[in-house]
Amino acid sequence: MRTRPKTAHHFTNVGVRSQRAQTNMRLETLAVHAGHDVDQSSGAVARPITLSTTFERDPKGLYPRGYFYSSKGNPNRNALWSAFGALEHGEVAVAFASGCGAITAVLRTLRPGDHVLVPDDVFQGTVRILREILTKWQISYSAIDMTDTDAVCAAFQRNTRLVWVETLSNPMLRATDIAATSAIAHNKGAISVVDNTFVTPVFQQPLRQGADLVVHSRVAGPRCRDDFDPVHRFASCGINEAGQGGVREAVITVVRSATSAN
Repeated sequence: MRTRPKTAHHFTNVGVRSQRAQTNMRLETLAVHAGHDVDQSSGAVARPITLSTTFERDPKGLYPRGYFYSSKGNPNRNALWSAFGALEHGEVAVAFASGCGAITAVLRTLRPGDHVLVPDDVFQGTVRILREILTKWQISYSAIDMTDTDAVCAAFQRNTRLVWVETLSNPMLRATDIAATSAIAHNKGAISVVDNTFVTPVFQQPLRQGADLVVHSRVAGPRCRDDFDPVHRFASCGINEAGQGGVREAVITVVRSATSAN
């Protein structure tokens, strides 16, 4: 997974602050402040939309503000990443244009011959990727009752590398013990990924329960009034992964630490 870009622009780097000063904030306060600050050049309390494709070089040909091309970095996108990284108490957050894009990005960290455990009532988009795409790469999966920790243990194979938890699940809304399942995964050398779409970081923060990665969808889960929801605010403004055009949903992958997904 990509690490957080280092930036030096008119807004302070909220990603750094979120790991320190924002740690002790209540969630409702963090949701308002994470990912954006007052624009030092104008005093604007709402972050301006950056539409530029390219950014200014200094006399030495360098980019001291940290941005050089919108496909590689954009202030709005970085603010979105910082906001969700803070809300989920993660180190790195990455936004995608679709839910399946985020899910595929996580699953593509696997190698041919690897095996995945998923719930037997997992989101159909997830199982389609595993069944129709990744099987061509010799990546296999088993669908099990993830609410039964004994079944999780029994389903492990020598090549199981990832446990995909969906709680609450879609569509049956079944609850899985994140801490117990993550502990099983770690004891067997696998990583734990949680789809947090239904519950959102307002009610559940999987990284604090031992999960390695979190995925959730802006359309199906965390969205509310523009002023307070950073995902809805930036997505509705039409900022996509390249910093341009229209985007209907922003899906986030949050990593617990820089080495969790390695």
